[in-house]
Amino acid sequence: MATYTPTSPIQIVNTFDEIVPTSAASSSASPLLRPASFDVFINHCGVDVKYTLATTISHKLTALGISVFLDAHSLQLGDVIPAQIQEAIRTATLHIAIFSVNYADSPWCLAELSSMLKTGNTIIPVFYHVDPSDLRWVGQGKRIYAPAFSQYQLKGRYSEEKLDEWKMALENASLRSGCVIKDGRDEAMQLKNIVNMVSKELGKVPFLVADKPVGLVDIVRDFEEAVESGPNAQIVGIVGMGGAGKTTLAKELYNRKSPSFKYRSFVFAVRDAASKNALHEKQNMLLKDLDVRDVAFDNIEGGKAILANRLRSVSALIVLDDVDHGSQLDALLPTKDGLASGSLIIVTSRELNLLAKWGSTIYRIKALNPLHAKELFCWHAFLQSHSQEGFDDIVERFLEACNGLPLSLTVFGGLVYGKFKDYWESQLNKIFRILPEDVKGRLNVSYNSLDEEEKEMFMDVACFFIGKKKSWAIEVWNESGWSGLHGWETLVNKCLVNVDTNDMIIMHDHLRDLGREHAGRHPSFRVWHQEQIIDIQKQNKGVRSGGNSFLGLATQFHNEIQGGMSIRGIDAARFEYSEEPLRQRSACFELIGSLSNRCFGIPPPSSLGLKFFSGREEQFIKYFGTPLEGPVCLRLDEFKGRKIQSWSLRNLRILELIEAHCLVQLWDNSDPPLQLRELCIDDARKLQRIPNSIGRLQGLKCINISYCESLEDLPEQFCNLQSLEWLKLSHCSRLSSLPSRLGDLINLRHLDLQRCKKLQTLPDSFNQLRHLQHLNLGGCQELTLRSDMLQNIVNLEYLNFGGCRKMEQLPNQITHQVCLRELKATYTSIRGLPSDIGELRKLEVLEIGSRFLASLPYSLGNLSSLTRLGLKDCEMLNCLPDFSGPLNMLTWIIINSTSVSTISISGDSCPSLEVFVLSKNNHLVDIQSLPTSVRSLRVSDCELLKKATALGGLANLQSLSIKRCPELNELPS
Repeated sequence: MATYTPTSPIQIVNTFDEIVPTSAASSSASPLLRPASFDVFINHCGVDVKYTLATTISHKLTALGISVFLDAHSLQLGDVIPAQIQEAIRTATLHIAIFSVNYADSPWCLAELSSMLKTGNTIIPVFYHVDPSDLRWVGQGKRIYAPAFSQYQLKGRYSEEKLDEWKMALENASLRSGCVIKDGRDEAMQLKNIVNMVSKELGKVPFLVADKPVGLVDIVRDFEEAVESGPNAQIVGIVGMGGAGKTTLAKELYNRKSPSFKYRSFVFAVRDAASKNALHEKQNMLLKDLDVRDVAFDNIEGGKAILANRLRSVSALIVLDDVDHGSQLDALLPTKDGLASGSLIIVTSRELNLLAKWGSTIYRIKALNPLHAKELFCWHAFLQSHSQEGFDDIVERFLEACNGLPLSLTVFGGLVYGKFKDYWESQLNKIFRILPEDVKGRLNVSYNSLDEEEKEMFMDVACFFIGKKKSWAIEVWNESGWSGLHGWETLVNKCLVNVDTNDMIIMHDHLRDLGREHAGRHPSFRVWHQEQIIDIQKQNKGVRSGGNSFLGLATQFHNEIQGGMSIRGIDAARFEYSEEPLRQRSACFELIGSLSNRCFGIPPPSSLGLKFFSGREEQFIKYFGTPLEGPVCLRLDEFKGRKIQSWSLRNLRILELIEAHCLVQLWDNSDPPLQLRELCIDDARKLQRIPNSIGRLQGLKCINISYCESLEDLPEQFCNLQSLEWLKLSHCSRLSSLPSRLGDLINLRHLDLQRCKKLQTLPDSFNQLRHLQHLNLGGCQELTLRSDMLQNIVNLEYLNFGGCRKMEQLPNQITHQVCLRELKATYTSIRGLPSDIGELRKLEVLEIGSRFLASLPYSLGNLSSLTRLGLKDCEMLNCLPDFSGPLNMLTWIIINSTSVSTISISGDSCPSLEVFVLSKNNHLVDIQSLPTSVRSLRVSDCELLKKATALGGLANLQSLSIKRCPELNELPS
């Protein structure tokens, strides 16, 4: 792939007005046009490449979920062609221009190119059997495009100004970074390069790698230097101890390499699946990712045969995460010697010998270097990238104890967060007193800091609740007589557990192992292995303990036992044991499959007093029938009913209906679930109304009604929910109004109305929500906001107005929100920020975007807690303020699409600035000065940028990216 550095300025203007007939050019309002937005527009000469290179590129990008405009595929019958092309060029995020031998013979190609350049968006040139130099000096000599321009001049159809414009467009394109395809041998490799460039530019990556990916760039670079790539199939093993960052590296590599593969799969937690006899489910998932569907197999051997055949026939990217036995590789990679050419298999494991025996290339993941280790530890200990004054020495001693292991750095940083220095000393002494060679001993410090009840909860999570809803775990603990919520918060604060974006519990596998090791020695007996369940069944007896409790787990296993009876596991099972018959005790469990009545020598589960169930509706009915009392927590996936059966509502505290496409009624208005505390209805497309009786649910604290596209309003009785704390109505696209008495929800703390596109106003009583902490109005594009909407609200911590296009000013009381930590107001129409915005002393994130915003207030410099500042699409903003005070905490600045001409930020005003991003600032001429603390500088699409004087003083710079700045000819030495 050839890369070219721009050296000369080129100005482009629109060209369609002269080559498109007036009737066509003026038809953009025609009813025949159906405007669409595309990720990529492909500019090409149809005679040369339409059915070869252009179509191949289109297919490869489309396979990755990238929308492509290629005229033969994208124009609809009856469309006015020129107007459709203009709209596609205008809306496309990225353009590809394929320069072929006959390209200049088409005035449409040249006109499209000029219009593409005018948008200012990224253009990737592909030089197909032509040289970049062929695009320059096209009017004279023997260059391949010269004859075409000679014909244009001879026929006199286009003015000299127009021809000069097209020549400049070609020259501009020739100076951009792109791909050169000389012959067929180049084409396959360059196709991969094109797809990679497009995917990277569009950010089409499937995983969030890490919240704080400290040092990851260096680790990836080290990996790529150690592991040679090639055209043949390759198996690469990433080896390291628990918590070293194997999965993090694998996710980053997957993100980087997946655009080059049509078939790709990331198989998480292989070891855990094997322990539950669930490898066949991983096989099934892998086959689906490889586009093999509607296949049936009952065991691992059947899956191996199908997988082997598919892996021989398609080139694929596959990650097998956390493998600890050869049988797992044999099940998921049954044909290591027969993989299709170009396939890349990445395996993460703690077992070096396992991967060595498998014949793979081995990469041993290394500890973080001292600089990165300190940064990661400080993010968790101080919520910033550096240590606080007076803590430097003790931080260094903690770093010595952690020895560069990311998990230890994270856990111990969380352990001492917010504590006095004396506490740090005591914890450090404890670490060194009991410090063994492995990390488990260090992590025991966190475990030992828990009280007995919290230890029980930690072991419960390790054994039962990973991947389960947080609220379910809390309910189980409450049923056990413990303080579930308090215990959970303690575990979170000590960085022992966390939740993902869906509120599901996650725990690092090293901490999981630590918890299970303690559980194996603890008086409260827990069962999570298949063998333990079978031993209990064979002995035909329960398990007693000092605490008179029995907890069991055997997830998704299938084994033949005495009499040919089939055991199919239960999950998250808690059985209370006592001298009373077991049928008189309560039980809670999550069904995975069929349950043998003899599994524990107990009666059928329907007679146990079912409390917790998660699974499909048909499983529930099949195995439990109609429980006499009804469950406490009920989650039904793919719910197919039109309403909920009354028998299941009697004792419900948590109700979740997922993908409830047929649901039209929640319950009979006369028989509501009066015990309900949490209600989640997802994707109920036909649900038009909420029963009036919902107002009788006085204990209801959480409501999540999302993607219910037919829901238009809420009943007034909704506002009787005095206990409601959490309300989410996101993506209810037809919701046009809220109850007038909304302000009566006196305990509401969290309100999410994101993407309620038809919502026009908030009720007058809105400002009575005095306890509101989180408000998300993002994407409410028709919403008109009153200036006094926050009049009585003073506890907001998160506020998002992004996409409220009718919003012309921030609410009057915005600066009274003394607890506000995050404020987003991008894609709005605000004219200015309050002059006293500096009063928001706890504000950490500020993102502002409006094409009408012309200036920023001087007091912005008083935002002493600000860590991230984003100025996006502020087209009228032509200068940054002289900040009134130092922004000591500010680490990120992003400036996008402004009219700022000069950047000059002193180290005194932003002493901690580390990342500075400039994009599409078309008036920017010079980056004069930046703080020496800057470690990453990214500049792109700044067409007039001539100087980057500040670069000469950035002693700590680690990452520099400058793209598409045609006037920038040299950098400081």
